[in-house]
Amino acid sequence: MAVQKLVDEYGVSTKSVTRSINDLKTFLAEFRDIVGNTERQYSYQDKCYHLYMDGFLTNKELFALVEVMIGTRAFSRMELLALTDISCKQFVGNEKIT
Repeated sequence: MAVQKLVDEYGVSTKSVTRSINDLKTFLAEFRDIVGNTERQYSYQDKCYHLYMDGFLTNKELFALVEVMIGTRAFSRMELLALTDISCKQFVGNEKIT
């Protein structure tokens, strides 16, 4: 996702978004044993970051995650549908996440 899009969407500074992205990079490096071969890469062509994951969640783990999201009751029905759709598209098959 493009940094400017995140700035606009969340109403934060570019510095805050950049710091969060760097925190994510640090997390992925420190917990490689948990998240596997996962890395954040910047695309100069797209001017945005992409997260590449190699076998991060199995279908069973994804299903459990969706169950937890439903159980928290923190999301509206429409938010749950959107989150579930996004999760399934991004995690199943272990493809590129953008």
